[in-house]
Amino acid sequence: MKTNQEQRRFIVLALIPAVVLFGTFYILPMLGLIATTFFEWNTIKMGGFIGFDNYLKMFQDNVFYIALQNNLSWSLVAMFIHIPLALMVALLLSKKFRGWKVLRTIYFLPHV
Repeated sequence: MKTNQEQRRFIVLALIPAVVLFGTFYILPMLGLIATTFFEWNTIKMGGFIGFDNYLKMFQDNVFYIALQNNLSWSLVAMFIHIPLALMVALLLSKKFRGWKVLRTIYFLPHV
């Protein structure tokens, strides 16, 4: 039987590739994206460092607040309508009743 220390070592070694891939494809691009927000950009080349000016422009723009309101509205709709509706459909499809195979076929046919 393996000791506790051997099990921990195996777990750490098994997680290293996942952590490296996560950092490479998720964390590094996100940090690069955040860094670009502090520079002035045009369609051809990157301009100079402007600090928080892009953020000041964003918070002074009314379109930003409209977009934020739209995102919050869609998030609330998803939370309180889409998710409960999906759970009800999943519950319905998991039960066996008269015609359950036909209902499953009709539901899953567009996915084929």
